Amino acid sequence: MVNHKHNFIFIHIPKTAGEALSKALDIDVQTHKYTFRLEKEIMDKHETITEYMSLNQNNIDYFKFAFVRNPWDRAVSLWSYYLKRNIKPVSDNDFETCIKNFETLFCEVPAKYYSNSQRKVNLLYPQYHFISDWYGNNMLDYIGRFETLQEDFNIVCDKIGIPPKELPHTNQSNHKHYTEYYDDKTRAIISQKYAKDIEYFRYRFGD
Repeated sequence: MVNHKHNFIFIHIPKTAGEALSKALDIDVQTHKYTFRLEKEIMDKHETITEYMSLNQNNIDYFKFAFVRNPWDRAVSLWSYYLKRNIKPVSDNDFETCIKNFETLFCEVPAKYYSNSQRKVNLLYPQYHFISDWYGNNMLDYIGRFETLQEDFNIVCDKIGIPPKELPHTNQSNHKHYTEYYDDKTRAIISQKYAKDIEYFRYRFGD
């Protein structure tokens, strides 16, 4: 997602409050002051920075940012998202079963929800994948955290030169604190699947 007026690129990592951030960055949609979204047929909303920059080298100096989330919390949020929308086969199983069968359940998303196969996979990609080049180097100017969402969004607003705004509550999932869903085995599965995220962004279980 790109804004040419304020020269920024927002990398929308799935399940990191991207919808709320997008709405806030479209605050003057009636007067078209902030034209934020690219047409869907041109750019998927979950593009990685390498995918975006490979097609848009002229925007290399734009302010580039994303938000990340604790991987254990993100997995619970994704499971709850599937349940809320009755997306099978995830919605037919409890959280423990889904995590223990990660590849065969979380990866099986119906085409009617995600017709673009790349986008389907993107929902499960480690977060570092969205912000890194082919060698694993961070390509962004700023990485905010879901856990300090409003505070970090205020920093983004200052960087891109727009007034700070209270973020709306959108696309929320109703679930308990993520730590209540895990046992030792499921906790270890997420630790393995997202080991690089955990190391790269310095997350711990219970943060």
